[in-house]
Amino acid sequence: MADVFSMWALRECVQNLPKVAENPEDRVAKRQMLLAASFAGIGFGSAGVHLAHGMSYPVRALSTVENAFSHPLPRSRG
Repeated sequence: MADVFSMWALRECVQNLPKVAENPEDRVAKRQMLLAASFAGIGFGSAGVHLAHGMSYPVRALSTVENAFSHPLPRSRG
């Protein structure tokens, strides 16, 4: 089931992301991107990987080690 939602979301992103980038006022494309994000989240959750992904944020915030296993967002050095 996760594959169905994820593949649909991917197809919608491939079709609509360039449209939104070209014309940010394209409400139909933006609506499809919003729906694609929701379906991707459903696919992500039903695949059983959401817990590990969610746990990566606080682990990354506490970690000073830069490695491939940490969350890909850069750490705030504030």
